[in-house]
Amino acid sequence: MKIILSSLIFSFFFIGCSAKQEIVYKYKYVCFEQTKLQKLETVKIRIHQKDLDVATQYKQVIEDYIGFYEKQVDRYNTFCKKQIDKNFPRENIKENEK
Repeated sequence: MKIILSSLIFSFFFIGCSAKQEIVYKYKYVCFEQTKLQKLETVKIRIHQKDLDVATQYKQVIEDYIGFYEKQVDRYNTFCKKQIDKNFPRENIKENEK
C-alpha cells in the first residue's frame, strides 16, 4: 500500500514539474477579391433653386461615402495579397515564373 501511495505521489510530482507545451493558434485569413463597380452616369433632375444647396451637399456626401468604401476595398485587396505572399511564398514564386 505504501509503495502504491508513494508511486502516486512521485508521479504527480514529476507530472507537475514537467515542462508544459504551449499551444499557439494562428489566425488563418479567408480572402476573396473584391471588385469596385463602375459609377453610373449622372442623373439630371429638376429641383427648386432653394433646394439646390441641399442637393449638392447630398451629392457630395454620397461621393465621399463611395470614395471611403473604394479605399476600403483597395486596402482589403492589398492586405489579402500580402497575406497570400506571406503564407505561401513557394507557390507564389512558381506562379510568377509561369
